[in-house]
Amino acid sequence: MHYAFGTLVGGLYGAAAEKNASVAAGAGLPFGTAFWLVADETVVPLLRLSGPPGRYPLSLHVYALASHLVFGWTAEAVRRRLRGDP
Repeated sequence: MHYAFGTLVGGLYGAAAEKNASVAAGAGLPFGTAFWLVADETVVPLLRLSGPPGRYPLSLHVYALASHLVFGWTAEAVRRRLRGDP
């Protein structure tokens, strides 16, 4: 489910970036940050798929943010590659 959701959101990111170039600002890092904040820190706990954010150590939040930054950067890199951009 995690990979399917990530693929769906990455595709939506690519479509949004094609419609509005400002979405791709920051090489996908703002997208990765927003995805982490909305999905990991808000929606997943609200759906009770994890405990509340305060239950986990700061190091785990930092690791999750770093992972989502890599996801955002990769989504943008793949989008550019598929477009043939350098």
